[in-house]
Amino acid sequence: MGGGQRRQTRREQNSDVILDELWVKLRSLLSRQPSPKPQTAEKRVVVLADLANTTNDAAFGATLRQVLAGELGKSAAFSVLSDVHVSQTLRLMVRTPDIKLTPEIASEICERTGSAAVVDGSIIGLGRNYLLSLRARN
Repeated sequence: MGGGQRRQTRREQNSDVILDELWVKLRSLLSRQPSPKPQTAEKRVVVLADLANTTNDAAFGATLRQVLAGELGKSAAFSVLSDVHVSQTLRLMVRTPDIKLTPEIASEICERTGSAAVVDGSIIGLGRNYLLSLRARN
């Protein structure tokens, strides 16, 4: 292989497959929610909670959240509430801006900002594989 390219490890390949499947399932979950208003060209804003990570690999939690936020940001239908807006809302809630966004805290942020849904989930290790679960709720 030339040009500075490297081969992906099996873990990276598995992560790519997991993330692709995750994106398809998440879009399916979020698009099933009935809209209280007539559909417009406006994107629905979602609050992305921190993902629970029990893999003993600290990189998974933050990395998966970033990838998920990036993929949702590419959507024509959804956008993720910005970190700035999350921090401002946390300050109004008298919480530190760097607090872990548990599903409960994300739900409160969702309610206070009038966002459409909360996306939370977890990743666990199963031997040499991983199980990623996501939940979207309004």
